[in-house]
Amino acid sequence: GTAYTTLDSVFINAPTASFAADRYSGCTAQTVTFNASGQGTEKYWWDFGDGTISQATTNTIPHLYGTAGSYQPKLIVSDANGCTASVPMGDKIIIDAMEAGIKDIPSYLCTPKSVTFEPAISGTSAQTQLAYHWDFGTGIAADTSNREKADFSYTKPGKYTVRLRVESNTGCRKEVTKIIVAYEGLGAAINGPDEICQEGSVQFRGATPLPGQPQWTWLFPDGTTFNGQNPSAKTYNQPGTYPIKLVVDNNGCKDTVLKTLTVNAKPVTILSA
Repeated sequence: GTAYTTLDSVFINAPTASFAADRYSGCTAQTVTFNASGQGTEKYWWDFGDGTISQATTNTIPHLYGTAGSYQPKLIVSDANGCTASVPMGDKIIIDAMEAGIKDIPSYLCTPKSVTFEPAISGTSAQTQLAYHWDFGTGIAADTSNREKADFSYTKPGKYTVRLRVESNTGCRKEVTKIIVAYEGLGAAINGPDEICQEGSVQFRGATPLPGQPQWTWLFPDGTTFNGQNPSAKTYNQPGTYPIKLVVDNNGCKDTVLKTLTVNAKPVTILSA
């Protein structure tokens, strides 16, 4: 009935590891780099949480997230004895989707002209808090705005590249540009008499305060029009007031001037015997 007790030990070896990402949020088509650290690890199986699994022998690996969503990456490591361990990452990877644009603004304008700029945002980031920065393209540091909607007045002709930068609170960034061409209006003037006598003829002439080669359009009260700087003379047989209109178009910059012509009636002659 003598009993003997024997004590021995069984050692369970397992690799240990932890890993982190260089960023935890961004836009679609965002590359995230993962880095693992640990002891006794020889092989790595990276589960990026989006259905993609990659095997590697290095502890650093990049991964491209092409679809918006929330992802929980996981790392499986093994040592030389084939022992494995699974480690989930403590934080999720948040990938936003955002498209940015600028709502309808003119591709050209006449100076001086004030323009209202408004962003067009779509995607999941449109539902989050966004930061805006407008650069109106003048090259002057002060000609910018951090408001969602911004007004700016262009006072000089030129070609301006407007830039809008949008950033979400998850770090998603988008930048969009649009070109505006500002032309200088030449002004318009009608040279000619203010009044004439009934059945008299008059020829008006067009002029501009600034030099240029604009398009000239005359609109007369009888419904006729004339394209050119100096229309032919016209005869006015009936007394009254006649509005004469001239439109000077300088590459889309239209200046309109109106002149009123007064036609005075002839005096009535009374003969007595």
